[in-house]
Amino acid sequence: MSSETPEAMFWMVWNPKGRLPTFQHPSPGSARAEASRLARANVGQKFFVLGSIEVVEVPDPVEVKKLAPPPGIELDEIPF
Repeated sequence: MSSETPEAMFWMVWNPKGRLPTFQHPSPGSARAEASRLARANVGQKFFVLGSIEVVEVPDPVEVKKLAPPPGIELDEIPF
């Protein structure tokens, strides 16, 4: 995890029959209002309010050791 300022919680609205959510609502009330608006505009479809609870991050890879090329292969001959 990085030592930056902690991330703030956010909420999203998801419809299983729609596109992936991208907008991050700053409050559950904002997401609920959007879910209600979308449900009225799309009668019969379900809109779920999803809340973020955790964030997971993998740090940048760290070079552990250099590997030797196989016998007969020069580093500038690698075919890619």
